[in-house]
Amino acid sequence: MAWMTSLSSRWRGALAALLPTHGVRHVNTNPLLTETRANLLVMREYIDAAMARIDLLIAEPAPAPVPSVDEYVASATSATAVWKALEPELGVDRRTLLTRVERLVAAHGLVARFPNWSTDLKLAKYLAERTPSGKRRLVEALEALA
Repeated sequence: MAWMTSLSSRWRGALAALLPTHGVRHVNTNPLLTETRANLLVMREYIDAAMARIDLLIAEPAPAPVPSVDEYVASATSATAVWKALEPELGVDRRTLLTRVERLVAAHGLVARFPNWSTDLKLAKYLAERTPSGKRRLVEALEALA
């Protein structure tokens, strides 16, 4: 057992010799290590700059402003564009909307005046206009029929 005690004390002594003394920092003066550390700092700066450029490239552009239904109606060049613009606001598809307009045209006897009422741009824009109450003329006319 004595040999084990002497072996363990030798290991302790060898390890203590490798460790720096308490409170004193071991400084490596190897020029290759110093140059490697400097190169790592330069590479880290380059990577940070590259990541910043990539973030600028990847950043999502501001979404384009979405025109309102009134703007779509004002810029419409066909009656179909007017009816399509009214679809989301009224919550119906174009065919249902045309059925309602047909009912309105027939009820007011406007078939002779507007024989092509479904493709008449002036009629479509007139019915899509807002009244002083804020409702569309089409909605008010349908409510009056009901």
